[in-house]
Amino acid sequence: MNAILLVDADVLTLRVLDLHLRKAGYAVTTATDGAEALEKTRTALPDLVVTATRLREVDGFSLLERLRDRAGSSELPAIFLVRDDADEDRARAEALGSADVLTKPVFVRELLAIAQIALARRVQRAVTEERPSGAVHLSGTTADLVLVDLLQSLETSRSSGLVHLEHGGDEARIYLRDGNVVDAELGRSRGADVVYRALAWDAASFRVELRPVDNDDLLECSTQALLMRALDRLGDAAPATP
Repeated sequence: MNAILLVDADVLTLRVLDLHLRKAGYAVTTATDGAEALEKTRTALPDLVVTATRLREVDGFSLLERLRDRAGSSELPAIFLVRDDADEDRARAEALGSADVLTKPVFVRELLAIAQIALARRVQRAVTEERPSGAVHLSGTTADLVLVDLLQSLETSRSSGLVHLEHGGDEARIYLRDGNVVDAELGRSRGADVVYRALAWDAASFRVELRPVDNDDLLECSTQALLMRALDRLGDAAPATP
């Protein structure tokens, strides 16, 4: 069971995120400030740090630096929770290696997806050190995590890999490099149309293989731009409400 350190001065946010992380199967340690978090992790380091940037006594950045010093590694992953207007905090967080950024208020499904990806990347690094061809897999269904959220999470975490989607007898493959969708396949179809079709599937199963991708970039746009076009197309195709 992966251990997560969750730190936020907002008690309500702390309780809500703690509840959902525990329901997702994580062992969670909570704290309302950086000093308390350091004390609670004195004997055992977490696998992932989820922390607000602005905390009393010890802020989120200093907290992560101290935990990484204890671990003797700069690879301890973190997710920073920042206010929408905190551009300086966002830039500082994005400059840190192995760190993702979510804007408050936090959407639980997005946090769960980013946490899963961050932990998988950590495993991937360990596997790759032992076996260069190693790859890490994540899996689920779009009933639990819709495809839009999954792709946005992979974009936010700047992940590279292959998303396998199965629906009925169809199987689609979506390739991402550094968070951007660069290629997609479904039978003989290629490109953006495959993503548009996959987004319309209900309760498809997915498997994400995090690994390098060398496919040519057939889409030449960001994942966000691709999803906006797809959602516009789906909206145009939806039947009018009487």
